[in-house]
Amino acid sequence: MQTTPINQVELSPLFQEQHAKFVAARSAYHESQETYQAIVRETARLEQAAQALEAEAEQANNSWKEMAKARHADQRKINQEVERSVQLKMEAEKYRRTAGVREELHGEIVVQMAKARADVCTNITALRDLYCDERIAALLATEGLPELLRELRDLAGDDFKGHLDKTADQAEPIASPVLDEIHAPKIIPGEIVPKNGMEMRRLEISGGKTTSHAAHQ
Repeated sequence: MQTTPINQVELSPLFQEQHAKFVAARSAYHESQETYQAIVRETARLEQAAQALEAEAEQANNSWKEMAKARHADQRKINQEVERSVQLKMEAEKYRRTAGVREELHGEIVVQMAKARADVCTNITALRDLYCDERIAALLATEGLPELLRELRDLAGDDFKGHLDKTADQAEPIASPVLDEIHAPKIIPGEIVPKNGMEMRRLEISGGKTTSHAAHQ
């Protein structure tokens, strides 16, 4: 008696419906991860731009000071460097403020990701349970299996389970491509995964910063 891997289409309409919900939830979760990564990259770009402008402003600041020390200082050039330094600092500050505002958005997306992952995991549990139930029912309906198990149980008595386990251990694992495909995407850097509803609530209250109780005291 040999079993073979089954395809998703061989399972019930209920499974197909549940699977569609899982795929939709996983897609939404993956999209929230991509959104978070894009936002973090843009914030980092703004911060780097601010740093570069600040460094340039510092150079301009040092430049006009050196010019001012000269015996025959050109006040016009000094004023130009001073103005350039001020403008660069103002531009850097603008980038800094924008990056700071975007930091708040980071937290919102962290919460969104956490909720999306929780939704995926809920769908995974339900779908895996449904698959196992349907697959077990199909295997138990294999022709001749009930009679074979009945005879083995009658003969083995209390050792029935032991015989089943020993026999099953002798067989190679059966591939389950449908079951293997039912999983959540990997967690990305910066993502926070609450362990329960309480931690999810703390994450929301903290603005996506932490699930720690101490942080809210």
